[in-house]
Amino acid sequence: MGSLTVVIPTLDRRALVLRCVASVLSQTRPADEVLVIDNGSSDGTQKALRRFGDRIQVLSEPLRGVAHARNRGIAGATGDILAFIDDDARAEPDWLEHLENCLSQTGALGAGGPAVAQWEAPPPSWLAASAKALSSVGVFSLGRNRRLLSGRDFLIGTNCAFRRSVFDAGHRFLFIRAGRSGFGMEDVEFSTRIARLGPVYYEPNARIFHLIPKRKLTLGYLASFAFDNGRKKAAVGRPLMPRWKEDWRGVDAWISAFSLAGYVIERSRRTAGHG
Repeated sequence: MGSLTVVIPTLDRRALVLRCVASVLSQTRPADEVLVIDNGSSDGTQKALRRFGDRIQVLSEPLRGVAHARNRGIAGATGDILAFIDDDARAEPDWLEHLENCLSQTGALGAGGPAVAQWEAPPPSWLAASAKALSSVGVFSLGRNRRLLSGRDFLIGTNCAFRRSVFDAGHRFLFIRAGRSGFGMEDVEFSTRIARLGPVYYEPNARIFHLIPKRKLTLGYLASFAFDNGRKKAAVGRPLMPRWKEDWRGVDAWISAFSLAGYVIERSRRTAGHG
C-alpha cells in the first residue's frame, strides 16, 4: 500500500512516551517513519527520546493541544498512510499490520481499533459495569467484528489511521474552543467528518492498550468529563444522541445529566454570541 507514518503527540509524559515509542518500533509491519510531536514538555522528554536515534524524528509544536500536535505531525509526515497513537498507549505488535490490511482490503479512507484498558488501579465495580463510564475514562470498543462506521460511530485519536489523500484534501483535526480547549472530542469530530466523505472502518484486531490512571476512577472525574464533553458536542454541532432508558439508569444517568448540562450551557453561550 505504500509507506506508513506513525504520529505520536506527547506532553510531559517521558516514561509513557518511551514505552509507546518502543511498542511502535516493535511492529510486525514496521513503520516507515515515526514522528513524536513534543507539545511543550518540560520533563526532559526530548533528551530521553534520543535513545532511539534516527529510528524516530522529534518535532516541536508550541501551540498546546493534541489537535495542534497531530496537525504538526500531519504537516511533517511523508507516508501514504498516517497512523495516530497517544503517548499513554502501547500498541500490540501487529497493530499497524491490521490497520494497513483493513485499509487495503476495504479501500477505506480510514480505519481504527479498540483501546483495551491498562488499569493503574482496579476500577470500582459500578464503573466496570457501565459501557458509558468505561468510554468516558478511555476504554473503547465497537465490538468483535470489523464494521463500517455509521450513525453514532466514531474512532478515537489514540488508535486510528487515514490515507494521505484525506489530508491532501485539506482535512485537519479541529481545535475545539469549548470547555477544556484543545483536549477531547477532536478525534470524534474528525472521524465522523471523514466518514461522511467515504468509508471508514472499525478494525477490532488493531488493538492498543490505554493506560487508565487512578484519578479517573471517581464520580467527580466522570461528572467533569461529561460536562466538558457536552460543551464540546454543542460546539461542533454533534447531537447528544441519547439511548433513552439506558442513559437514565445508575451511573449512566449521572454521566448523561452532566453531559446534558454542558451541552445546554454551551448552546446558550453560542446562541448569545459568546462562542
